[in-house]
Amino acid sequence: MQPCKTELARAALQAHRAPLDLRQRRALILCDGKRSLAELAVLLAAIHRC
Repeated sequence: MQPCKTELARAALQAHRAPLDLRQRRALILCDGKRSLAELAVLLAAIHRC
């Protein structure tokens, strides 16, 4: 499965006042329809450790 952004996700990213925390924003940005769930998990874990 390769997660991709919905219209709601795109709108939330464009609205800088959307109720998203930094982790949620990063996750939505990385969901590009090309990365698998496993790849996303690795990327997000690496970001979280920094």
